[in-house]
Amino acid sequence: MRSNKRGFLREHVVVKEEEENENEDDDVLGLSTEMRAFAERFIGMESLKMEMMKETERCRLEMEKKRIQMILETQRRIVDSIGRAFGSNKRIKITQQN
Repeated sequence: MRSNKRGFLREHVVVKEEEENENEDDDVLGLSTEMRAFAERFIGMESLKMEMMKETERCRLEMEKKRIQMILETQRRIVDSIGRAFGSNKRIKITQQN
């Protein structure tokens, strides 16, 4: 009887170890799946941030261009006003530099 009991215990231990190994494999697989999903979400958020930064920079450049145009127009008006004030009949041409 004792040998049967020991044999049963050995089989039980082997089966239990196999189940634990399978559970560990499942845990590792689950962890790797979660890490991959996290990485994909993280990359997606970083892509959105980059797109927002590009859009912000585009808007900033557009506003800077408008600001420069307004400054040039104001300078032209000032020159025209000075010319009229001092009786110059000639219109001074201001060339825009790129």
